[in-house]
Amino acid sequence: MKSQLLAFMPLGLFFAAAVGCSANVGEDATDGVAQEATSCPASSSTDDQMRAAATAAFNIMRDAAKAGGTMIADGTKPVAPAALAPQRYRVQSSGTGIEFDPNDGLYNLVSNAMKADLAVAQLDASVAKFLSDGLKYDWANTDGKNFASIRAIGALGSFRYPGPVTVSIPDPTSYNNSHTATATGSAWCNTQLVNINERVEQSYQFAPLWADSITSWRGLPPPAFKGTGTRPNTPFNGPSASGNPYLVVSVNGTTKNWSTYDFSTISCYPLPGGVCTGNIQIDPVPYAEPGDYYNTVGIVGTQANPFTLIPTTLYAVPEHSSQWATRTVGGVQEWGTFSTATSVLGTTVYKYAKQQL
Repeated sequence: MKSQLLAFMPLGLFFAAAVGCSANVGEDATDGVAQEATSCPASSSTDDQMRAAATAAFNIMRDAAKAGGTMIADGTKPVAPAALAPQRYRVQSSGTGIEFDPNDGLYNLVSNAMKADLAVAQLDASVAKFLSDGLKYDWANTDGKNFASIRAIGALGSFRYPGPVTVSIPDPTSYNNSHTATATGSAWCNTQLVNINERVEQSYQFAPLWADSITSWRGLPPPAFKGTGTRPNTPFNGPSASGNPYLVVSVNGTTKNWSTYDFSTISCYPLPGGVCTGNIQIDPVPYAEPGDYYNTVGIVGTQANPFTLIPTTLYAVPEHSSQWATRTVGGVQEWGTFSTATSVLGTTVYKYAKQQL
């Protein structure tokens, strides 16, 4: 993944869902335009779970923007920016998997689509365990007094790959209310890449990702939080101090994950023109999102040019129903289609099924 960051840019947030490859010039393209060479993140034993978690995070962010506006509700409460905050989730009664907490003050703004995004991701038991272990990790290691606020989520509310979509972001820290976010899509390392580029003038407190107090919508953290750490976390990071390598922050071109970033903000006034810029990059699994996806061969999803199947993400959105995907099982490549309709909380998705060629 390549991040074009200006020297004065404070940070960028990345949700990376493609790993274990080294991209060559022309490997991927959007509408036939080759992408520049870059390296993909290294793979790990929990790679498939982290990729699925990144896809779920993106879908929840997008549907939170649709349900709760670009930044706040009732003039004070964060809605979309707090979409990934651990204070808004609880472990399911089975002890495995997470769900939105009905006792949370923002629960009435959780849409059925957001609930379905989480439920679809957890149809894979290993992903459900990854997320509940991640939430339990947050409870044990943080005090729950802060959350990671992501105001640029607003750009995803009307986004359809590849975009672009530009929205204004309400920002009381900007003297001239100039905060904008533009979402665009491109191909990268066998998956799709969504960029959210932010620009704001005359802000005294800017960062695409920054620590905000939960007092903006509730008095105290949920009682499950027993830790002492003040740095915000999210269950989508999983149960590790090293965090999720597909949820990282770039500070002046140096990447860090949430577990090592200090969540500081900067003033734009000392910078040229008083302008700050930021960049957020999110990499959801392509067939889990609406919109056509292309590589150098052409549109992806045909039998001749199938999607690469993620074993923890076997479901496609209706736009990709009957399209093709391939995977390797026991050293043998197989082909299949997203052909089995499944209803999850009123949302229909299509499960991959192997096909005889």
